[in-house]
Amino acid sequence: MKIYNDLLNDLNSFINKSTLKYKYHEPLPPELDKWYVYTLDGGHCVFVLLHQDESEMKNDPDSSYLDYLLPCWIFR
Repeated sequence: MKIYNDLLNDLNSFINKSTLKYKYHEPLPPELDKWYVYTLDGGHCVFVLLHQDESEMKNDPDSSYLDYLLPCWIFR
């Protein structure tokens, strides 16, 4: 499995660069802020990994977080 910095580099390769200027209207907690992304079809989101997918990944050494991460809306 990829470590955090490698994962962020991979994520940046498929995120629309024009959306990187967007920020959430108030500060997010640090543990959420590092996963923040603005998607054109969903708006303000954070990437999440579902628990059942994490278990599945452990059984497949060739898997990548990129195969399982989902953008989820931020509601505050």
